[in-house]
Amino acid sequence: MDDMESPMSPLGSDELLTFAKLANLLVPGDGDMPSAGDAGVVEDGILKVIESCPRLLISLRRSLDSARDAQSLDEMKHALEGDEAAWVALTTATSGAYFLNPEVRRLLGYPGPMAHPMDPNETLRYVEDGLLDGVAQRGFGSSHHN
Repeated sequence: MDDMESPMSPLGSDELLTFAKLANLLVPGDGDMPSAGDAGVVEDGILKVIESCPRLLISLRRSLDSARDAQSLDEMKHALEGDEAAWVALTTATSGAYFLNPEVRRLLGYPGPMAHPMDPNETLRYVEDGLLDGVAQRGFGSSHHN
């Protein structure tokens, strides 16, 4: 088995190599922020992204196949022109994997998802704003499937 291919990876080693190259074209890094590759998008992130959003896989594979020979961002965009789903899958997978990296989040000042405990005695904004008025008028226990 190739070093880049995990036993559970839905992507083969060639696809992972292509993803690494394309991700670095999308997020090349600069003096302050790491590139996608330096942030571990292949080693740590892409499997988590696909596990959490498996519907990306088909379009992601198509993007990797279509843009595998791209050597620049412009070449990648040209290769994916006309296939918005492939472009969205590639950019979503790359950004998702990138932002899973704790160092990237730290550099951006983003701690990640945080719990916001609710006060059960506090009236929620969506109640005050009337967003639930229609539900309340219908009745919480009513059914429209009679």
